Amino acid sequence: AEAEGDLQVAIKNIKRSGEELKTVQSTCIKTASDHEKSVAGRKAELKALKTAMEILEESSGGAASFFQVSATGMTSFSRSQVVTSVKQLAKKHHSAALAQLASSIASVLKHGASSGADPFAKVKSLIKDMISKLEKEGLAEAKEKAYCDAEMKRSGLKHEDLADDIETMDARIDSAASQAANIKDEIKKLEAELSAVAKEQAGLDGIRAETHADYEKEKKDLKEGLHGVRQALDVLRDYYGSSGGAAAAMLQKDSDFDAFVQQPAPPKKHSKAENAGNSVIGFLEDIESEFADKLAKLESGEADAQSAYNKMTTENTVLKEGTEQEIKHDVQAAKGLDTTMAELNSDEDNAEQELSAVDKYLARLKSRCIAKPESYKERAGRRKAEIKGLKEALVILKGEAAAFLQRHRSRASLRGHGALDLSAAH
Repeated sequence: AEAEGDLQVAIKNIKRSGEELKTVQSTCIKTASDHEKSVAGRKAELKALKTAMEILEESSGGAASFFQVSATGMTSFSRSQVVTSVKQLAKKHHSAALAQLASSIASVLKHGASSGADPFAKVKSLIKDMISKLEKEGLAEAKEKAYCDAEMKRSGLKHEDLADDIETMDARIDSAASQAANIKDEIKKLEAELSAVAKEQAGLDGIRAETHADYEKEKKDLKEGLHGVRQALDVLRDYYGSSGGAAAAMLQKDSDFDAFVQQPAPPKKHSKAENAGNSVIGFLEDIESEFADKLAKLESGEADAQSAYNKMTTENTVLKEGTEQEIKHDVQAAKGLDTTMAELNSDEDNAEQELSAVDKYLARLKSRCIAKPESYKERAGRRKAEIKGLKEALVILKGEAAAFLQRHRSRASLRGHGALDLSAAH
């Protein structure tokens, strides 16, 4: 019952892990889609920054000398709408990178010309650095995405394999347990049959011993009786059969002699009672015959009883040996199944521990690869607004640079015309 309870708990854990894996896979697919969109947004952002850099390169050709000439003009240019726009964009989207970019642009525009350097080149460098940073971030994110995808897939497959293995082992354990239970029931039945055979044989042995004892006693009595009768017959036959005629002849001779000599009659002599003796001999012969018949029947009955006993004993012996062999085979089979179940239970425990470790690893992967503080929609909207703001800042920067350059040229032209007028006057 305890093992069955543990099995049910393990099955529930596997089902729960499977459901969690499906959720992880579903979320992972959505995250992959978000990542692709994020990558597309990052590419668009990089494209916008590169476009801005190209605009700066086009604008810097005519403005470099101007910025090198007018450091005071750069002070007002540093307070232009470009820096303000980038700062507002950073504040709106809580972007530390944009805030830092705005501060760097303001510093370059304010102090760059006074050092004789090309401010647009510095701004261009800042943008290149931003592009490089974004590309590195994109590469790192792509590597992280590839790692997450590979690990999620590998761990998911491992989870499925282990869950399948555990399910297969459960089925094999159930099958082995069922077979072992059936075999053990069969062993009990065979042992009951063996006990019945032993009990039957014990009964046969008891009956055979008792009847054989009766036979021996009766046989002894009959043989003793038969021996006595035969001894009596021998005595009587010797007495009546061997001397009866001689005695009669002797008596006849004595009678003739007495008549011849005319002696007085002698006293009366004893004579054998042959008729009575013959009757006794006949009676004893009948008894002898009856005793002999009883002894023959007794010995025949004993032989039949012994033969029947031997036959049943042989049958029981064969049945006993066959049953014992069958029990031995079943016991070995049951032990083999018990060993198999023990090995499967051990393998299942190891698989469940490994599955638990995989599930914990999947949970960490889920926390690392799936849990995002910001949805794709929010990231895409923020990036789109940032790119739009940077483009607007570049447009403003280009317009202000062109206007400032035009004012410088107008002043230079006016100074040239004034010198010509003075020359003509002279």
